[in-house]
Amino acid sequence: MERVFLEPANSTHRQYEALRAYFVDGLPSAETAARFSYSPGSFRVLCHQLRQNPQRQFFLPPQKGPRRAPKKETLREKVVALRKQNLSIYDINEALAGEGQRLSPAAISIILKEEGFAPGDLALRRPRSQICDSWISRHGASALSSVACFSFYPLWCRLVSTVSSAAPAYPARR
Repeated sequence: MERVFLEPANSTHRQYEALRAYFVDGLPSAETAARFSYSPGSFRVLCHQLRQNPQRQFFLPPQKGPRRAPKKETLREKVVALRKQNLSIYDINEALAGEGQRLSPAAISIILKEEGFAPGDLALRRPRSQICDSWISRHGASALSSVACFSFYPLWCRLVSTVSSAAPAYPARR
């Protein structure tokens, strides 16, 4: 029965038992900290906090957030169906947005990982050229005059002019 008190199940219970051992049983601070897996400094902070707020409640259940995101759950089947059509997470994001349903690429990625799709699957991400093509399809080719898409330029190219009448300026190779 001693184990119930000496090996607390949650952090609040552990704090209570450590503080009780120190203040009531009179154990030295270093020994109490070691017994309850605290560093000596963190145990001193715990004692200080109790002295500042001696009316602190120890036996309240810890607050826990929602276990499921309802928005993600309602779109889970749709995301999986779109992924089975070999769409990337960004294509799935755009398809959902087209239907008026928003879900971030990160949330889509989490759903796919939970459903067993390989996390390193290259089809989950789009190559940069496809991202640029997607941007052009949404904004039109005429918008390219003021925007540079670096995936079209060689890696050694560091300077790119975005003025519509100027050609790209390539620095001399080293």
